[in-house]
Amino acid sequence: MPEREEAATQVVFHFPAPLTLASGQTALLPIVERQIPAERLWLYQPEASARSPLASVRLRNDGDASLPPGAMTVYERSDQGVVTYLGDARLAPLPPGESRLVSFAVDRKVRIDREERTEEVLSRARIQGGMLEIVRTARRVTEYTIVGAAREPRVVVIEHPRLAGWELAAPGEGVETSGDRYRIRREVAAGETARLTVALEQPISHTVALTSLSSEQIQVYLSSREIPEAVRAVFARLAELRAAIADRQRALSALESEIATLRDEQERVRQNLKVVPGGSALQERYLRTLSEQEDRIAAVSGKLSGAREAVARAERALEDYVRGLSLTP
Repeated sequence: MPEREEAATQVVFHFPAPLTLASGQTALLPIVERQIPAERLWLYQPEASARSPLASVRLRNDGDASLPPGAMTVYERSDQGVVTYLGDARLAPLPPGESRLVSFAVDRKVRIDREERTEEVLSRARIQGGMLEIVRTARRVTEYTIVGAAREPRVVVIEHPRLAGWELAAPGEGVETSGDRYRIRREVAAGETARLTVALEQPISHTVALTSLSSEQIQVYLSSREIPEAVRAVFARLAELRAAIADRQRALSALESEIATLRDEQERVRQNLKVVPGGSALQERYLRTLSEQEDRIAAVSGKLSGAREAVARAERALEDYVRGLSLTP
């Protein structure tokens, strides 16, 4: 057998003596002759085969030297000693202590279907410092249905994509990672239909100032059945306080609107006074109207200060309530 030499990126084999080949001849020379651990697996890669797994073998280099890359031919020996050709594959470099999953054929005896869905659930709601923080959990769920071979068991390895910012929530065991994939192991008995649920989760946080919420926005939160009861009680009180502010703002707006209407009427009367004869009955009537309007403007203006203060008190009541809130899960 040749001597080996481990380099930084490869292993080099040196034969102990020169070899001479006649013209037109080839030689097949063994450079490694030993057994290594091997496990039969069925690898599901949807981009390689949408509905069938790939017949594969996991090789583990338990020696002290790297195995070089190259073509690999796979045979299987039955319990009766019959050797059967299974397929060809390409082996990547296999350093000591590492393993490789090598696929060599499509297994049409096994069918794998998958169904995907997305969902979003409330995971946390808290109030602190006048801010409402709601954390929802987005879930991407894939259901795999594995219809096994009728007469033979299978050990199926599902390759599922890993996504940046998402964490694997299910399953909780039988999972390994490889590059940008999860590899999830599932044993399937002969004739069995097995199901596997893979769930990825990502938190989505939303923060809003409670005092900035409109009555319509408060009603949206209040009508949500996901919101915890304690938080719903807060929104019910916010709705009352916001309604009180709205009532006082409407009263203030009514006063301001009345004054604006009176001033418009005064301007109309003044324009009419310019064209009526002096000392006429109509002039007297317009002057009397102006006086009455002035009295009404003075009366309404006297109420503005109190109306504005009522709005300010209602707004302070909302701010004081929100400032005193502290609700954490």
